[in-house]
Amino acid sequence: MRVVIVGRSKKLISAETGLHAAMRRLGHQVILVDDRKLRQRIGSKAGTLWLLARIRMFRPDRVIFFKPHDVEEFGFQKARERAALSMWYRDLTPPPDELLERLTVRARHVHDVFLTAAEQAGEWAARGAPMAKWLPNAADRELDQPQPADPRFACDIAFMGRGISPGEDLSRAEFLVELSKRHHVRVWGQNWGRWATQLNWDGSAAYGADFARICASAKIVLDIQPALWAQANYDQYYSSNRMVKVLACGGFCLSQGGAALKRLFREGEHCGWYGDFEEGQAQAERYLSNDRLREQARRNVREYVWQYHMMENRVPNLLTGEPFQNPLES
Repeated sequence: MRVVIVGRSKKLISAETGLHAAMRRLGHQVILVDDRKLRQRIGSKAGTLWLLARIRMFRPDRVIFFKPHDVEEFGFQKARERAALSMWYRDLTPPPDELLERLTVRARHVHDVFLTAAEQAGEWAARGAPMAKWLPNAADRELDQPQPADPRFACDIAFMGRGISPGEDLSRAEFLVELSKRHHVRVWGQNWGRWATQLNWDGSAAYGADFARICASAKIVLDIQPALWAQANYDQYYSSNRMVKVLACGGFCLSQGGAALKRLFREGEHCGWYGDFEEGQAQAERYLSNDRLREQARRNVREYVWQYHMMENRVPNLLTGEPFQNPLES
C-alpha cells in the first residue's frame, strides 16, 4: 500500500519513525511528514496546505495521523476525500484537558481511531468521534535493540523519564526518593535537579543504545505513571511506550498499570506489576531479592515482545481498522 504518516520525525524518541521503518520493511511505499516542523516553520494553515499538496502528489491509500494538533481541521476534511484515514493517539487527555476538543474535532473526520488510553473512547465518541479501539504501544525493531550490561549504568533500580509530571506532580520523585533509602536508585531524564543527590542524577537523559544499556545494567527498570493518571485506575489500558521499550531491550520492568494492561504481560513471567506506591515498594523488594526470577522474566519477555509487540505487529490494525487482539487471550 501507499501510506502517508503524519507525525514527528525525531528518530530517537518518536514512534512515527519506528512505524515508518517497519512499513518499509514490510514492503509498503511510505513517507513521513512532520506536521510540527511545518507549523513551526510556516504556520499551521500553510503547513496544512503543504501536507495536502504532498498527499495529492503521493496518492496514498491510507493516511495515518499521530498527534494531529498542528494540522488544521480542513486538512482532515480534504485528506478524507483522497484516502482512508487512521489516527493513533498515544497520550492520555483526561477532561478538562484543553487539547481534547481540538483532538476530537479532527477525529470526527477519521475512519479509524486507535487509542492507547482506550477507556477514553466513550469520551471521544460523545464528542462526535468514531468509537475508538485499543492499540497498545509497540517497540522499534531498529532502535530498541538489547545491549550488553555496562558498569557505568549499574544500579538496583533505574527510572528514565521526567522528574516533574504535568500539573507540577512530584509523585514520581517522591516514590523514588523513598526507594533510595533502601536501594541504589538512579534516574535519567529531565527535571531531576532538586533530587540529584538522592537519585544519583548526572544531568543526562538516555536514548537509543544508552537506554538499552541501562535496561541491561539495572536490576529493575521502573515504569511510573503520573499521579493523576494512576488515581483510581483512571484508565486500565493506558501506558506510555516506556514499558514495551524496556522489555524489547531485555530489561526487567516493574510497571504501574491498570487491569487491562496487566493482561498484556504476565506477572512474574514477563515483568512485575504494581498498583499504588506501597505495593510498588513491596514488589521492588520481592524482585530485588530473587535474581533467578528476574533473569527468567528477562529471557521470556524479550522473545515474546519481539514476536507480538513490535511496530510491524501494529501495521495491519492501522491499515485495515481491525481491532487489536491480545495474543495472550486470542
